[in-house]
Amino acid sequence: MNAWTLKLVAACMLTVCCAMAGRGLCIREKKRVQVLGTLRLVMPILAIEMTERLTPLMDAMIKTRQPLLMHIAEHMDGRGARSAWQLEKDALMGKGGMIDCLLPQDVDRLDMLFDGLGASGISAQKQLLLEMEAAFSGLESEAKKRADERGKLYTNLGLLAGLAISICLL
Repeated sequence: MNAWTLKLVAACMLTVCCAMAGRGLCIREKKRVQVLGTLRLVMPILAIEMTERLTPLMDAMIKTRQPLLMHIAEHMDGRGARSAWQLEKDALMGKGGMIDCLLPQDVDRLDMLFDGLGASGISAQKQLLLEMEAAFSGLESEAKKRADERGKLYTNLGLLAGLAISICLL
């Protein structure tokens, strides 16, 4: 192989690496989709446990096997879900936290959820959980769209940056 061929191969590899680096910038967006999706999926389970099986709130939250709900349930210690959420919220949302990927509107829905959990009768709980399922579904759809758009954008920007660097180096 001559030097020109090696430079061309290196330029191609650099371009691909830059494109992949751009794609990697969307990890937070993908995590948001996943968190919202699991929250949407567990709302009916929580409703069944709480309103039909009359499982205590803490046990019902643990039975969902959703990491956020399990974490809050484990920190309830005789308090309500709202109090446990308020105490744990900052740690969960901080950098590297379980829900550091969520946007303010997502957190507002979680505030509504934890404010209402265990605070009223069966019919109100059922209504709350139905509303939350619909809310998380809408947020998940928006998050998927945003993740797809940003994934394409960052991949293309990485590709273009890689091409520009490769051209400069050749």
